[in-house]
Amino acid sequence: MRRAIWPLREAISSLLRDPSDLFAPETLIFMRDCADHTVQISDFIETFRELGADLMDVYLSNVSNRLGENMKLLTIITTICAPPTVVAAIYGMNFNPDVSKWNMPELNWEFGYPFALSLMVTLTILTSFILWSQGWRVNSENVRRPPH
Repeated sequence: MRRAIWPLREAISSLLRDPSDLFAPETLIFMRDCADHTVQISDFIETFRELGADLMDVYLSNVSNRLGENMKLLTIITTICAPPTVVAAIYGMNFNPDVSKWNMPELNWEFGYPFALSLMVTLTILTSFILWSQGWRVNSENVRRPPH
């Protein structure tokens, strides 16, 4: 619309500026009316264009805020799951306690497996508490969930 109205506005304005014998004085009144209408239409177009751009900015800001909340949730999940993963990775290595005293003697210990599990649970609870006490709470209303 803007590309169509702008040249029409200029053409009508130039017809009014340069008097011509092609138009009768009675016709010039209608030409002025057409010029006013094209100016009014081009102003409406610019207003709606700015309104559309502002609405797009609001939408993108909303999407960015939701993305930030989702990233916060993923960060919390990753932070909580990292310490038990490290413990499981270390205990999952192949150690031979017969070769060296530094090769985890608790692997042959009767309570080695419960100790590793309790260490993972303790680290998870401790990490969750630290995050909660520091104010890292997720607003569940802003987190978008996938449709069922």
